[in-house]
Amino acid sequence: MAIFKLPRIATADRTTLVLAESELVYDTDLDQVFSGDGTTAGGLGFGGGSGITRTIESKSANFSAGGAALTDYAYVCTGTITGTLPTAVGNTNQYDFKNAGAGVVSIATTASETIDGTAAPITIPLPSMSLTLISDGANWIIA
Repeated sequence: MAIFKLPRIATADRTTLVLAESELVYDTDLDQVFSGDGTTAGGLGFGGGSGITRTIESKSANFSAGGAALTDYAYVCTGTITGTLPTAVGNTNQYDFKNAGAGVVSIATTASETIDGTAAPITIPLPSMSLTLISDGANWIIA
């Protein structure tokens, strides 16, 4: 039986690194292994830990989207409102927005981060439309 010893690193240090493709590290804060893809800051998590939590919230007024690590967020929005994403830097969460009303839902970013290369905010103009966003480590992309 082979035994592998992985480099051990704290979350704060791991999220500042871009791990080489297939490079593995063990995050001592999250009790989780992360693998590098050569582009994503902090690597991609898998196995161990308590897994990803999914939070679903209804929103009818402007809000700031959550930013807790290992949490995916779904927002069911009514009215003409704006949801502001947290920073994309080091963010591995998924964000789902659904326009469940007659208004226009806008999605804004922090600083000058973009969404699919477009300056924010972007809108979800029609009822029943939805949009999923993930970070590329520096900006947001439509998944």
